[in-house]
Amino acid sequence: MAEAEREEYDAAAFFERMLYLHVEQPLNVQDLTIAKFSTMPGSEKAAAVLATPEVWRPFMAPLYNFIFTCIEVFLERHFIESYRGPDGRVYASTEEWIADLSNFKASTTWPNKDAKDCITRLFSFQRLPAVDVLYAAALKGPLSAYPKFELVKLMFDKRHLFTHRGGIIDNKFLQKYNDFHAQDPQEMLPPSSVGKSAFLERSWVRDTLSEARAFVSFVGAAC
Repeated sequence: MAEAEREEYDAAAFFERMLYLHVEQPLNVQDLTIAKFSTMPGSEKAAAVLATPEVWRPFMAPLYNFIFTCIEVFLERHFIESYRGPDGRVYASTEEWIADLSNFKASTTWPNKDAKDCITRLFSFQRLPAVDVLYAAALKGPLSAYPKFELVKLMFDKRHLFTHRGGIIDNKFLQKYNDFHAQDPQEMLPPSSVGKSAFLERSWVRDTLSEARAFVSFVGAAC
């Protein structure tokens, strides 16, 4: 694998760069492909096929999943950039923070023992509830203060469904999805959905791009 030239970006700029290169740009290429075939003489059949949503669905899960990889990397980098210890210390990396975890936990005010105990040497920025605890205690900016935090949690649950369940709906996801849509029964999934394959449309992935950017913008400003 070829190595790219080393480039330095802050957390927000890195998030935007990765999101554009690995999610938005592929979507744009798809749009251009559809538009090109729709104007080429003799390409009516190809244009009709490319305009069919089902053609693009297999490409959507990897793009959707990468949006959340970008969010996780942002949350990790932003935390390291933003945290200042009582002595003004700045950690150079996540590894340095983890290595100094005992001192970090001792110098941070925790709401309760459970919150303190969820920050371990195996801490993962993939676990949104734990990151919420970390940001609330260390940066005084809980992620859950975001007005659409429940939507963000559901989007992470969708990513988990495609990453770890192959897109097959299970009872756990069904419950979370229907709880979120409790005020809108028409959006709820029937029990018969369990065991069936979920899918993602291109328009949904673009909507998720917008939601991801709004969430990251909030975190960057609030923390």
